[in-house]
Amino acid sequence: LKIVLLLLYCSISITSGQSKKQYHVYYDRLVNFYGAVSACHSYGQRLATVTSAEDTSRLQQAIAKTSRTGLFFTAGYDSGHNGEWVWFPNGTKISTTGYSNWHSSQPDNHEERCLEVGRFPGTMWNDISCSAALFYICEEQD
Repeated sequence: LKIVLLLLYCSISITSGQSKKQYHVYYDRLVNFYGAVSACHSYGQRLATVTSAEDTSRLQQAIAKTSRTGLFFTAGYDSGHNGEWVWFPNGTKISTTGYSNWHSSQPDNHEERCLEVGRFPGTMWNDISCSAALFYICEEQD
């Protein structure tokens, strides 16, 4: 009995400054945050960071190309230090990037320490439990 795994994803390239970032939207399986980190790593990528309005626009386009609805993990997480949100794995504080896209009611905490997009229009950010089962978005950086 052969089992064939079809990996479903959509990607879009963006150019930001001197670096080239490519998003890959994976919707082949639902995983928790740590599963998303591991999956991205296995593809030679990392969970997506969103550090500008341009990133948000390109991320919206990448998700729209999938024709899927759902929630997607990004690399944002609450470090546990006074509600300081950072990008995994390098720990860059989101507040120091000069850009955020939180929905007006977010983050509302409730033991939710990971950042997802997809719940609110415009890929606005929402905090969610890291143990939730979601799709995920990875990125490559040249």
